[in-house]
Amino acid sequence: MNEIHEVYQDLQNKKVAVSDMKYIPDGGYSFSLTDPDGNTVSLWGGWPSPGEEQAE
Repeated sequence: MNEIHEVYQDLQNKKVAVSDMKYIPDGGYSFSLTDPDGNTVSLWGGWPSPGEEQAE
């Protein structure tokens, strides 16, 4: 997912309960939410380009 930060903000704006955004070095960003059926869904994206490392 290329726009993980935008999706995260959009879900928060819609009052969807999401976990904190996490940054995993060399892995990108992720967060989780629970769908209406009770399943946990994890979204990943924003992988760093080679040589790029920007933790938040």
